[in-house]
Amino acid sequence: YFLVKSNKGYILSNVIVKIFTDVGIIGIGEAACDTVEPVSVVKTMIDDHMAPRLIGKDPYDWKCLIDLVSWDTPRGATRFSTSGIDLALFDLIGKALGVPVYTLLGGCWRNKVLATIEVPRGSPEKMAEHCYEYYRKGVRGIKAKIGSNPERDAECIQAIREKLGYDISLRADANCGYSVKEAIRFCSCVEKLDVDLELLEQPVVQHDLSGMKEVKDSTLIPISADESAYSLSQVQQIIKLNAVDIINTKCAKASGINGVVQWATIAESAGLDIQI
Repeated sequence: YFLVKSNKGYILSNVIVKIFTDVGIIGIGEAACDTVEPVSVVKTMIDDHMAPRLIGKDPYDWKCLIDLVSWDTPRGATRFSTSGIDLALFDLIGKALGVPVYTLLGGCWRNKVLATIEVPRGSPEKMAEHCYEYYRKGVRGIKAKIGSNPERDAECIQAIREKLGYDISLRADANCGYSVKEAIRFCSCVEKLDVDLELLEQPVVQHDLSGMKEVKDSTLIPISADESAYSLSQVQQIIKLNAVDIINTKCAKASGINGVVQWATIAESAGLDIQI
């Protein structure tokens, strides 16, 4: 495993997964970890419970094998472990067939995607300057970290837009930082400023889906669920409640590429967009 620094100041470990075959091809994946699913838990789950089920199996049955080692629970307790296996299997099959992973997903739909970079909280001036540094390097997607004072946060968004103009994608992520009333105030302020904010991610606490819906119904700014969307069953609950406009999915929390496809299919059937 290797270490990464989190935005909360502590060190997190990610587990590297390698699947070996009798023909010498090695599939490599990565299982993210956090304080809920630390490296010891993820590693034990893979080594003791998942890996034994894969030994002797045909890797070309990779989707069957992903189902074999995974299961969805209300808390998504095996999502990180499964994602490591999933990514390693996709890598292995792509190498065996001599094709990129997108071919395994149905082909290349586009040759370019917008990548956004996160900008930490700060004063309006500092956040705008920080964004401009990225802009000069070619970055055209900004996700500003907010979630403290709604009016001050709105000023930060305005400062970034004024500094970079309207040819960039500008998004905001509150990371559960607002109350429902504060999130509504922020959205109201931003709408009045006419800064073309593409979305507001996770404005309220993880389990307050009714509060998320209240924010969504109060604004024209698309609301995205990140921390609230932590398992397939939870995504279904979010959709059932019509709580958000967008589902933020990641390979780690969706249990891998196969999981992202499942989440995207469910979201599309409900008329929701996803972000990856």
